Amino acid sequence: MTKHIVGQAVFQLTVLIIFVFFGELFIPEYSDSYDTTIFSGKASYKWHNGVVGGTIRSGRLNNITGDDDYSSIL
Repeated sequence: MTKHIVGQAVFQLTVLIIFVFFGELFIPEYSDSYDTTIFSGKASYKWHNGVVGGTIRSGRLNNITGDDDYSSIL
């Protein structure tokens, strides 16, 4: 039982860390009504690297290197 609990915890932590730190590289962001209202003309606010039809933004204030990521928009 202990090995199953520890194994499941390691698995879930691994998946969580992948989503938190690398999610903006592979989670797609789809166009919706916000693109023509709130985010019109501000593609960099919603899309990763400002590429419309790309992936989600990270939501982190700074990159791992310390450069601004989301803090400039916030």
